[in-house]
Amino acid sequence: MPWFFAYGISTNPEQMVKDIGGYKNYKKAVLENYIYTFTGYHEDFRGGTSTVIPQQGGGVYGVAYQIEMEQIDNLIKNGHGYILKENIAKIDNVSMPVYTLQLENHAPPALPSKEYLEMVKNGLLKNYKEDFVDLYLGRALKRVQNERLIDYQPVSKDSFTNEYNSQFRRLFPWNVTKQQPFGSAWAIVEPGEQTNPHHHDEEETFIVLSGKGIINVDGQEKVVEKGDIIYFEPFSTHTIKNIGDTSLEFLCIWWGALLEAR
Repeated sequence: MPWFFAYGISTNPEQMVKDIGGYKNYKKAVLENYIYTFTGYHEDFRGGTSTVIPQQGGGVYGVAYQIEMEQIDNLIKNGHGYILKENIAKIDNVSMPVYTLQLENHAPPALPSKEYLEMVKNGLLKNYKEDFVDLYLGRALKRVQNERLIDYQPVSKDSFTNEYNSQFRRLFPWNVTKQQPFGSAWAIVEPGEQTNPHHHDEEETFIVLSGKGIINVDGQEKVVEKGDIIYFEPFSTHTIKNIGDTSLEFLCIWWGALLEAR
């Protein structure tokens, strides 16, 4: 019995019962190498049309229904401008062949009505958590508007400030991210220079990107160079000195501030 992959309002099992009369089984699934968005206005769907666009590495989150081939034929007859295609979807983390209904002719991208978007969301909520669904649909809406699909920070001299006696470029937190569980920065120490000894209540790690230095943690020293990783426990006093003849560059990542968590 074949699998039919559904996206949009058809992710709601109740909607599929209305459309085809029932199904043998259904599971969460991810259509491989496509992305999801909206296009055009369709009265039959209360003001919206879902579509999938080929994109290598992409994924469309929905539901796979196990149905009879006759039911798939009926979907084609009432396809509303959609045609049947064969694709691959992950079902239970296994790539499997599926049938999909996809638009034959794409209208220009267009925002769906609030009612249609709510229907899509309600269908996804039958199978996925709300924060997941909100982020997923938020990205789909951005694709419609072609709104800042690449978030980008250009590098310049002004990107760096002098902190801890190093050239310090703070990377995260960044206001474009959805969650900010850690902070990070790109630090540069010139030959012969040393960062100011300090401590803090966060955990932290340094990843050496280039150069050579001596790390001092609570008075204990270790030579470090490109590729080395150093971990600092909360409240450990640390400093790093450049002992090479080129810039010492490293990525700092910190997390878990204890005092701020109170």
